[in-house]
Amino acid sequence: MSTNVSDPAARPYAEALMQLAVSRKCIGQVYEELMALDAAYKQDIAFRAFFTSPKVPAAIKTKIVIESIKGMSETTRAFVTLLIRKRRESLLDYIVSFFGKYRDSAENRVHVFVESAVPLEQDQRAKLIADVRHATGKDVQLHESVA
Repeated sequence: MSTNVSDPAARPYAEALMQLAVSRKCIGQVYEELMALDAAYKQDIAFRAFFTSPKVPAAIKTKIVIESIKGMSETTRAFVTLLIRKRRESLLDYIVSFFGKYRDSAENRVHVFVESAVPLEQDQRAKLIADVRHATGKDVQLHESVA
């Protein structure tokens, strides 16, 4: 994620949501729901335009968005309502990114990104994961790409 003026504004929202998710023991569920919202935000230009439009009154936007995410948890719905009420909808992608980092920290996880010319062999993959786990004391989520 590139540094942007929105980064500092998004952090407190992500922290507050993380604290709430921890207290309600729903970190994973909130994360999955945020990822679904973020996917719509990034992939659906019409949704993003509507969601971030300052011309749409907050009450109307809240009604439409909440109706469209009614299957999500009360925690996520309340959070989205707060974003709309505070006119912070454009921070969604940054909030999701920060929330993911906080989730990884809370769940003692580190992400390792490997780019190689050929796919890693299973024994190489296992050794890399074991070495990083030993060095960090954290669970390892390996992300591989072949270039």
